[in-house]
Amino acid sequence: FAQAKSWFSLALAAARRFTREVGESFQSGALSALEELSLTNCAPDLTAESTMDMAKGMALAPVDSVRNLQVLRLRGYALGGFEGGVALLTAFTGMNSTQDGRWAGLRVLDLSDNLLGDIGVERLSESMAAGVFGSALEELDLSLNRHIRRSQQSTIGPAGIRALVNALQARRGEDGEGARGIRLKRLRLGGQYLRDDGVAELVAGW
Repeated sequence: FAQAKSWFSLALAAARRFTREVGESFQSGALSALEELSLTNCAPDLTAESTMDMAKGMALAPVDSVRNLQVLRLRGYALGGFEGGVALLTAFTGMNSTQDGRWAGLRVLDLSDNLLGDIGVERLSESMAAGVFGSALEELDLSLNRHIRRSQQSTIGPAGIRALVNALQARRGEDGEGARGIRLKRLRLGGQYLRDDGVAELVAGW
């Protein structure tokens, strides 16, 4: 058991070191040609806080270092509660809702299996409304695996759906230079506590 515990600690340290190195690689420009990044948290104790260095590195890197990224999957990094999800989203979007075009080419944003809650989705929606993401965005995955432990507070409900719909509506009418409008083709919300009110918000605003 002692050996297993020691191995698990080493695995966590390695995972944290890896996420930090990914952020540093984006900042140095070493990953500027990358078109798809898919990271799934395989360590149950590795929370969103542990991936802050990576998220901040991506948000603060030179624009050309991330401009080619089309698919970003960050699955299962915020399992401790919505606070971790909010922190991850805040870091990822550049802390101050940067509008420098770094995410203009992003087509797929997969944040599945993260306990974001309404607060997390409201933060994501603010970023959308502010122009953090470009018109290329066509798929957003906010679904939850049915085996993940959750509470009503840590899942997406009517308030989160309302914020998301309002942000998409605000961007849908935008056109002209830069074509900043967002028209999602796929939105995945499986496993969330939408309830009837949330479904009604979604249907009314889509």
